[in-house]
Amino acid sequence: MNTDIKHKGKTLEDTKICNTFLSRAIGLMFSKPRAAILKAESESIASTTIHTFFMRFAIDAIWLDKDRTVVDIRRGIKPYTFLVAPKKKAMYILELPAREKLGINIGDRLKLNIPAINRTIIK
Repeated sequence: MNTDIKHKGKTLEDTKICNTFLSRAIGLMFSKPRAAILKAESESIASTTIHTFFMRFAIDAIWLDKDRTVVDIRRGIKPYTFLVAPKKKAMYILELPAREKLGINIGDRLKLNIPAINRTIIK
């Protein structure tokens, strides 16, 4: 499943949605450079801690809370990094190829249109 993310007049197109246990576990492993949004079951630090094993490229990770407000950003995470945890509780992780220029900062609120299994749309 794919979606678009909009922020400050810029659009990140064809973003991979990872909202199941298996799709979150795989994330961007073994893939070409692209963006992915991972949705946790609940808002927490533990469920939004990531790794970059089997990644072929460095990523920037952006953590968002349940209201889609950016709570942490880590740039240039290298492949095969063991664990990277957010500083605050989060529900979503936006993984981008390193140095993607979207102008996203802590405190920004992103617009995510993610079709969920129950047909709800997050706006």
